[in-house]
Amino acid sequence: MQTRYYSIQMASKLSGVGIHTIRAWEKRYNVLEPKRSDTGRRQYTDQEIEKLWNLNELTQLGHSIGNIANLDDTQLQTLLKDLKGDSITNKNSNFDQSENILNTKNALDNLILALQKYRLDIISHELKKLENSIDTKKFCFEILIPLLQEIGLLVDRKKITVSQEHALSSILKFHVGGVLFNSYLKKRNNREITIFATPEGELHEFGILISALLATQYNHHILYLGANLPADSLIQTIKAISPKLIILGAMSGYSNEHPNKYNEYLMKVHCNLNDKQNLVCGGSAQFNLKNFSGAKNFTYIKSFEEMNQFLLSFR
Repeated sequence: MQTRYYSIQMASKLSGVGIHTIRAWEKRYNVLEPKRSDTGRRQYTDQEIEKLWNLNELTQLGHSIGNIANLDDTQLQTLLKDLKGDSITNKNSNFDQSENILNTKNALDNLILALQKYRLDIISHELKKLENSIDTKKFCFEILIPLLQEIGLLVDRKKITVSQEHALSSILKFHVGGVLFNSYLKKRNNREITIFATPEGELHEFGILISALLATQYNHHILYLGANLPADSLIQTIKAISPKLIILGAMSGYSNEHPNKYNEYLMKVHCNLNDKQNLVCGGSAQFNLKNFSGAKNFTYIKSFEEMNQFLLSFR
């Protein structure tokens, strides 16, 4: 089998170790001696990235890099296994609500361990505990967002399967959907509604799911319309219920596949709004901002941090 090589940028992304840290570890501790390309650029193998990932996990658990830098892969994996063990099934784990402060970092590690062991029942149970133990903003920024990011890296590195990723996605959608539905029932007499959806053809919906969940923290009345919503259907809904805020989300892959479709979709929806209704476009998908130059009821948001601030102020 031909050896695959990765740039230091990709090695950093897959291992979770910063580029500057990788270079420092190589220089100070001789952690790795990566192959060099003809132009002198570092090239990393799957095995070297595996070692970086293991080292990163162990340093986050409290080990000094100087003490573990020269251990081989088997020793690193054994040390990790000894430290983590089967803690996800321990009744006295960091999910114990008798403790006043919930360690979200350990909670996150335990969720990932549960997924790797295909313990979906544990994932569901612990997510419910987290929902009841920490506020919504913390749940989003310290659990959901880093969990999804980590799972994406693990799939890329073939540490978990696509089927495991899909299973986790289903569980997360179930839990978040339940929170949104309960929020909708409690506030259904509130006439100022905030709609969340993705445009037709965009199937990735975790961006708007998390954004909708954040909105419940700030008392927004949520109507979650989900993914892949045709423009005409969204416009009909807008005319029927007169929402104050419409939030759409799309990833970069969507605009790459549909370079003109996203612009047309946004323009069509925006043209059907009155001056008191606001359209928000979130995510990494590209579109022509000049189309909305001077429009006071259009906002472009790039990150969850920006979305959180917007939802906090727009009340």
